[in-house]
Amino acid sequence: MDEKSLLDTIRALAQSRELALSTSDSVTSDDVQWEIHICPTDVFHRYGLYRVDRWVLWSRETWYLGWAPGYDSYWLEGDPAAFLQLAQADDVSLESIAAFWEYAQWYLLITQDRHYDDFVLIESIAQMVFRDDIDVDMEPLDRLRKDSFLEHYTSRISQPHIHQVHKSAHVEVFVVHNHNLELHHLLVSRDGDIHHTFTILEKDLPLAVAGYGSHSMISGFSSRES
Repeated sequence: MDEKSLLDTIRALAQSRELALSTSDSVTSDDVQWEIHICPTDVFHRYGLYRVDRWVLWSRETWYLGWAPGYDSYWLEGDPAAFLQLAQADDVSLESIAAFWEYAQWYLLITQDRHYDDFVLIESIAQMVFRDDIDVDMEPLDRLRKDSFLEHYTSRISQPHIHQVHKSAHVEVFVVHNHNLELHHLLVSRDGDIHHTFTILEKDLPLAVAGYGSHSMISGFSSRES
């Protein structure tokens, strides 16, 4: 299947889903614009991953789809169980630390995505945007909070850490989720099963929240094997 036919197929699946989910007659098909993006991945071999952006005027919803010709389709955003079902259907086999990280990163970006939230994977405190970084005045207490936060976390926030033990890996990654700083912990098995928890390190930071959904600012990771 050529790329145009592929994207037309994905768009048709999205339009069918939109019709099934629709609870209002106020939005017509002429109001909706679709953008389909192929997600680059080396960990899924049978299935492709696709990001589907649904635009109504200036408002955007982002959906994620796992799809392969002749196989069941999986809508994934905000649904960890569906992501793990996709991995099982794909017969995922993670054979390297790089594969463990790529898989964990897609899991977080897709299953933790919420419309109009910020969910950003970071590796440096410089990637956090405070209100006064975009010329917005901050109250004195917020400035003190920012200064204290920078003092305590500048050296602590770092690239994701991956510790591989036999057929599984433990992944830790820092995340900015709206106004909170979180540390996410994932225990990932070679066949793609995941146990996921997180710790909220700081709440209600004076950050600028754009509401752009989930994305990653990670350029690399640290790792060790045992």
